[in-house]
Amino acid sequence: MSTRSATWRTIAIVVVIAIAATAIVSVLLNRTGQRTASPQSSSMSNSPSPNPSGQGSATTVGRTVLLQIKDEQGAAVINVLLGGRSKDAAPAELYLPANLLLPTPKIISISQTTTNATQNTLAAADGLASLLGVRVDASIVLDRLALAGLVESIGGVSVTTAMGNFTLDGVGAADFATQVVIGQSEQARQKRAMLVLQEVLRGLPTSTEMLRQTLVSLGSLARTSVTDEALLPALEQLRQATIDHQTQLATLPVRAVGAAADGSVTINRELASPLLRRLFPTAMLLPGQGPLPRAIVIGAGGTAGQIAQVVADLSAAGIAVVSGGQQSPGLTQVQFDPALTESHDLAQRIAQLLAIGPDAVEPTNAKPFDVFVRVGIDGPTPSPSAS
Repeated sequence: MSTRSATWRTIAIVVVIAIAATAIVSVLLNRTGQRTASPQSSSMSNSPSPNPSGQGSATTVGRTVLLQIKDEQGAAVINVLLGGRSKDAAPAELYLPANLLLPTPKIISISQTTTNATQNTLAAADGLASLLGVRVDASIVLDRLALAGLVESIGGVSVTTAMGNFTLDGVGAADFATQVVIGQSEQARQKRAMLVLQEVLRGLPTSTEMLRQTLVSLGSLARTSVTDEALLPALEQLRQATIDHQTQLATLPVRAVGAAADGSVTINRELASPLLRRLFPTAMLLPGQGPLPRAIVIGAGGTAGQIAQVVADLSAAGIAVVSGGQQSPGLTQVQFDPALTESHDLAQRIAQLLAIGPDAVEPTNAKPFDVFVRVGIDGPTPSPSAS
């Protein structure tokens, strides 16, 4: 078995290198499949029940599921937000970069939400909901070996590259999807993962009992926020949907975080907002509906140290902070939606926290996440640790 795994591991690495040098990336982007995720949990009383037939029929509100797959070090290098079919949209798969920063409220990368150092098992789901402003109904975390087991259970997966068509076994497919190749971008890994996951979904057992046994066989290598039984209808819908080629496939628009040496990125709100509304129209959160109160922090003439101080103060107070980039210089302001009491109350709380006078709290016609915090030229004096 070790010889066979090593052989396929070698093939997988060769395939990955070939992909980096070919146009396969663009081919993968144009491939479509469909996913519907509708697991039922007693803790989600406000979410729609799964369709027991498993055929993925439209519901009023589409369910959302965060799928994470860990590498050998336990970091979540594959992260996908799945959106179920609703009356307003086809199923969706939104791929997220591993170096995406999440407010939990402590700001960490999504890849680190599955490591042993992270005690809150819902950190990724809550942080992602806070960052995107999208409801996350459930989360599924698979060990790298769980992905390998799924691939083995369906007899391997086929991948097509410039070198030809290869059938990878479990270990080879897991390496193909999760490994970083020197000289390749994070987007390249996401596209490889996309290909493998599509093939896995197509190959899932058609028998409900066989699919149940497949889940049971994963054991402790798979961790979910719902039961295996609750996942069965969702997986049956996912399998059929992928075969039907109807899913909206997308990657989250991001931008670099300053000059971060680790390549950290955050959401590009201008590009992401219309995309999120298209992919998850029935899962968008209003102010006060997220797992944490949310504030978009915008640089408006404040120094990097001043902005960092505001971020640290808000995070320490349990407020999820989302970077809003830079705007034209001005005075420090906290802006709220005048139509929403929750937004106004949070703005008042933040003003007190940052010792900002009441004149700096203003309504805005722009729809905030919960509130906007503009750090202006009169921003707070940063502490040594924040500068």
